[in-house]
Amino acid sequence: MSTASAFAINAPSFLNANSSSLKKSSSQLRPARFTCNSSSSSSSSSATPPSLIRNEPVFAAPAPIITPNWTEEMGTESYDEAIAALKKLLIEKGELEPVAAARIDQITAQVAAAPEVKAAFDPVERIKSGFVKFKTEKFITNPALYNELSQGQSPKFMVFACSDSRVCPSHVLDFQPGEAFVVRNVANMVPPFDKVKYAGVGAAVEYAVLHLKVQEIIVIGHSRCGGIKGLMTFPDEGPHTTDFIEDWVKVCLPAKSKVIAETNGAVLDDQCVQCEKEAVNVSLGNLLTYPFVRDGLVKKTLALKGGHYDFVNGTFELWGLDFGLSTPTSVKDVATIMRWKL
Repeated sequence: MSTASAFAINAPSFLNANSSSLKKSSSQLRPARFTCNSSSSSSSSSATPPSLIRNEPVFAAPAPIITPNWTEEMGTESYDEAIAALKKLLIEKGELEPVAAARIDQITAQVAAAPEVKAAFDPVERIKSGFVKFKTEKFITNPALYNELSQGQSPKFMVFACSDSRVCPSHVLDFQPGEAFVVRNVANMVPPFDKVKYAGVGAAVEYAVLHLKVQEIIVIGHSRCGGIKGLMTFPDEGPHTTDFIEDWVKVCLPAKSKVIAETNGAVLDDQCVQCEKEAVNVSLGNLLTYPFVRDGLVKKTLALKGGHYDFVNGTFELWGLDFGLSTPTSVKDVATIMRWKL
């Protein structure tokens, strides 16, 4: 028997021993003595390894504390047993029936009024269950689509949308995998062409237009946007209270100036609704500062559209801009050609 096995088997008997047996055991548990000299070290293969005096542990671990896991079956069994006992008691002493019935009604009412205890949120389980649902209901059921996507992507749309968790464009517009190349940021803004300050957005636009050959770029604003509310309430000048947000939303500062000029005296909520849409137009204008975007517009291989999703009322507005060409290398916004509200 190994030392580990002896430990597990002998621990209970050791704990149950009386004081005299404990003293006796301790007197027997003397350490093994062995010597090591030069001759023994030089012929280690012939040396006999020391052996334990007793094949038992010197100290026995206490018995583990067992915490039973409560299961639904255990709860049901206990409840059934309690009901059975109560029935037996009522049969034996029928005069207790009114009292027992009143007590049962009281307990039932207390249970019904007790707040529901929700299980703690488990992010790992949420991710696992979400992926399992996706794989079983979508990935496995549509092998042709996912086999095609494994070969590459050719989306028709590039979408700028807000990072707000309530406005996922693939959910709102029912985009399928491979259909839209999506960039999400605070307040769905497109900054002007700048290789240093806004290189991340520039790389996304360049890749979508020149490599993926998207046909439409859509900038989608939305109702109750925190980034737009920040734009409308942050001071234009002075020290910042944030590290990044104030500088970022100033990308659409022209929209704020226009809204304040046109809605002077309006309540903040109304100004924000207007600015949510005007900021989209500023972003569309900023897209014109990218040479490859202008080139796509001139060649009519690319179109720009603005959108606004109102998740409070469940509506969606879409508009497009017609661009007149003053020179072969410049594009001028001359008119709004369509505006739909769905």
